[in-house]
Amino acid sequence: MPRVAQRPRRRALVPVVSVTMATMLAGLVAVATPSTAGTINEPYAKAPRHIVSGWLPYWTTDSSLATVSANADLFYDVVGFWHSATGTSTIVDQLSDSRRAAAVAALHADGVRVLGGVTDGTSARKMASILANKTSRTTHIKALVALALANDYDGIDLDYEKFAFSDGSSTWATTRPAWVAFVKELSAALHAKGLWLTAAVPVMYDSDRDGSSGYWVYDYASIGGYVDRLRIMTYDYSVSAPGPIAPIAWVRRVLDYATSVVPASKIQVGAPAYGRDWPTTTKGCPVDNMPGRATYTSAGAAALAADKGVTPTWNSTYAEKTFSYNKKYSGENSTGDPVSCTIKRTVWFDDESAMVARAKLVGEYKLAGIAQWAVGGEDKGQWSRLRTYALEIRRASSRLELFAGDTTYGSAIRVHGTLKTSTGTAVSGEDWTLYWRDRGATTWTAVNRGTTSAQGTMSVTKKPTRTGYWKLSVGGSWTRFPATTQQNRTLVKIKVAAAFSKPTVKRGTTVTLKGSVDPNAGGLLVERQRYVGGEWVTVGSTTTRTDGTFSMSVVPVERATYTYRVKVSGSKYRSNGYSPTIRITVS
Repeated sequence: MPRVAQRPRRRALVPVVSVTMATMLAGLVAVATPSTAGTINEPYAKAPRHIVSGWLPYWTTDSSLATVSANADLFYDVVGFWHSATGTSTIVDQLSDSRRAAAVAALHADGVRVLGGVTDGTSARKMASILANKTSRTTHIKALVALALANDYDGIDLDYEKFAFSDGSSTWATTRPAWVAFVKELSAALHAKGLWLTAAVPVMYDSDRDGSSGYWVYDYASIGGYVDRLRIMTYDYSVSAPGPIAPIAWVRRVLDYATSVVPASKIQVGAPAYGRDWPTTTKGCPVDNMPGRATYTSAGAAALAADKGVTPTWNSTYAEKTFSYNKKYSGENSTGDPVSCTIKRTVWFDDESAMVARAKLVGEYKLAGIAQWAVGGEDKGQWSRLRTYALEIRRASSRLELFAGDTTYGSAIRVHGTLKTSTGTAVSGEDWTLYWRDRGATTWTAVNRGTTSAQGTMSVTKKPTRTGYWKLSVGGSWTRFPATTQQNRTLVKIKVAAAFSKPTVKRGTTVTLKGSVDPNAGGLLVERQRYVGGEWVTVGSTTTRTDGTFSMSVVPVERATYTYRVKVSGSKYRSNGYSPTIRITVS
């Protein structure tokens, strides 16, 4: 069974939518006018998927920033590894104010979100006690929110590792619920400000909370609903003895569990951009120059191999590179006599091929991306290969259309839509939400939800009582961009009923035109209109009574058959209403 990973040496906009709006003429007949959200703007649609995140250590900030800037098309977010919490309300800055401000401004200019990374700089078990107390936990949350706001961060990344590596597993049963409560409350506080919460966590293998479960104090399942990203530190598999940094089968084992309890779209898998160099023995070596373990960036490990004149070997089982070399150590033994030894040293590191192998887990598991420790130390050859892969798995654009129409008060209409690819193929099984807004209102209300049919359609029957607007939205998926239509107006007309008291009358005889409106309303202008010479001409008027009824007296003076209608003027919420045509014969 794979060993539990040791502690890292730490540590070694809504897409823009191009929209077209079909314009159609509407007379007395209700017309379903499509509201369309077209394909994503071409430069965006053709860009690679943002599959890379990572940490920018305070000791390599300039080189890390240069790396992100040169490859900003691959990054969605980064963590500024620049802060350490040393108490309930005390957070120490490890990078000057001016350098942080310049870094955040540069990253934002490149379109990259910036999370303020905060490590646990307290003594063993101190942070656990802070989180266990409601008052101190609240104070700590306020300090973290203030940190994000003061630095123009897009959120906070928690990197509290003392629970796992200093406190001891005997404390986990007590710490776990306090940690979960802390994450829940901090998430709410940050989200209320429009900010993210992410967490960097050691590995877990299951939910059993026993010795084989990994670092179960971090409880992926319980915090998964509150964090926006879960960054799993899938590296440092081998620390005390030579071995792979992050064997690929072990990484998959961690992901198999993580994706079973947390949405894969929230998970970023840790990807090491470093390696380690171990002595295979120290027997007979000087006590004042004893060989020890060394850590290199990926670029540094490759340079070491070149300097020693050896060619690293690719290990396909672990998806990592390794090499060995000999080194001589001179000094004194325990009695002060001169002594030297020549020993074999073994190096394991993740080069560009190793990074690409881990990036391909993004597509395999449909993850949010990789989280690279650390940005700037990687094999520079990885970027072109990552870009090629990110282009292969980029999200596709869609065409979303919404059709509605006008109606008369009390009558139903069918609101329907279609979701297709940019080439016209129906997209089924996508979640959609239909929104409504009254004319004059400023907020949208979700009125229906569902999934598109096998034909890529959605359809609902509605009876709107006021004039207003519809909007259709699809949330998107790992493979497709979200989309929202332009608003589509539905005019709700007043319902008008009208009839003459007699269909046939003699010339000069008074006849009464009676009617009503729905919904009932008094004081509305009622116009009696006659069809003359191809147009409607108003020949009389009145207003509705308080109960919505009206009447007019008519005295025809010429023998003929007349065609009338009644027009009732609308209001803010309903449009003009028209009765069906009425004919009366005068003899």
